[in-house]
Amino acid sequence: MFQFEKVKNIFVIVVLLIALSLGAYWLFREVGLSGDVSDMAVPKDEQVVTETRSAIKGKVSLIEGTVEVRAENEDEWKAATVEENLESGASIRTLAGSRAAVTFEDGSVARIDEQTSAVLRTGPDQIVLTFAEGNVFCHVAAKVNREFSVVAGGYSITALGTAFDVKKRGAVPEIIVLESSVIVKDIGGKVLGKVAAKHKAQVETNDLKDTELSSLDLTDKFLTWSMQGEKVTLSKEAKEANANDTAQAVPKTTAAEVPIDKITLSGKKTDAGVKLTWSGLDAETLDSLKIVKASKENPAYPGDSVQVVSNKEATTYEWKITDGKTYHFRVCAYRGGKCEAYSNDVSVEAPDKSDSTDYADDISLTAKKDGDDAVKLTWTISGGEAPNGFKIVMDDSRDPEYPDDEYYDVKDSKTRSYVWKSDYKDTNFQAGKDYHFRVCVYEDGECGKYSDDEKVDDF
Repeated sequence: MFQFEKVKNIFVIVVLLIALSLGAYWLFREVGLSGDVSDMAVPKDEQVVTETRSAIKGKVSLIEGTVEVRAENEDEWKAATVEENLESGASIRTLAGSRAAVTFEDGSVARIDEQTSAVLRTGPDQIVLTFAEGNVFCHVAAKVNREFSVVAGGYSITALGTAFDVKKRGAVPEIIVLESSVIVKDIGGKVLGKVAAKHKAQVETNDLKDTELSSLDLTDKFLTWSMQGEKVTLSKEAKEANANDTAQAVPKTTAAEVPIDKITLSGKKTDAGVKLTWSGLDAETLDSLKIVKASKENPAYPGDSVQVVSNKEATTYEWKITDGKTYHFRVCAYRGGKCEAYSNDVSVEAPDKSDSTDYADDISLTAKKDGDDAVKLTWTISGGEAPNGFKIVMDDSRDPEYPDDEYYDVKDSKTRSYVWKSDYKDTNFQAGKDYHFRVCVYEDGECGKYSDDEKVDDF
């Protein structure tokens, strides 16, 4: 028995020695003489690789009409080209009658309506489109770990994987949500609420007003174009519900069925200028009405001198022109960001009082930040007078013009300064954003001499 136990113990020891030897041999072969075993801690196919992630890029994917782009820190706009890359900080704008689309690397698409200027800001996990005036439709790629937001009128609209439209052609942004939902926040980041699919909303003084969509809302030309381009449709149930709502609310016609305005215009010379009278406008469906003037026949907006008549029920307007020249006039029915119909052309010779006024031929402007929410503007004139006062114009693009951009009317011809506050026309000055100002001498119904462009960018 003793011999057997002894042999058994020797056998176990030999087996252990053989196992240890094999293990040492394997370790020496894998690691080598360096003795570095760090690579063995995690298999190579499971090792963590540090990756530097770059900002999401956009690309101009569609151009209709005149579309321009501008890189960050550049002053000059240039014609956009299809497939052109847009880095973070780039701006894109569309002129009258033009549209564009920008496709992002994650598959999201932003469609941009006419007369819209937008700034693109991106990071590895964020896309932000900011615009002051215009219309943008966004079709956001779903199930992507990234935040997509639109900033307009001092409010941010953040998508939760959705298709939505943001329009700002007046004082407050309007939101239409077709798929999923969006979160609306004020400029300070406070959540005002959520807008669900098949709903529309307006933001007024930090109050989110949300209602269900109707078929009337879907007749907007830009929205229809965008939905068709992105193949976005409402569900059958939603279409039927919206159709029923519209049938009850509008028993006769929809906006798309309103006949083209048959505007008749006449004009005559007065002591103060030219008096224009018109009829045939459907005032209830108007966004506004515009009177355009030029020395050639059939003036048009944009492009020629314009007066915006805020009272949509108005039927007369006196354009104060006293230079003795003959001008052509038309009235335009303005809807959906464009002139949908024009009146006939009329030509009238203005009264000749040009010798009585010597307007200033030079104006110098300075603009600087005044506190945290205002810009102080100071100007001087030379070479004449400004009996009709001045127009101060502001935009986020260079060389703003009256009346296309935001403006303030300075009626006192002796005034030489003005403080533009953040709450004027909901300007809402934002940090990191550029604001451009100009002052013009207001002559006979239009701007004469402009000052140079002044930029304020240190909010």
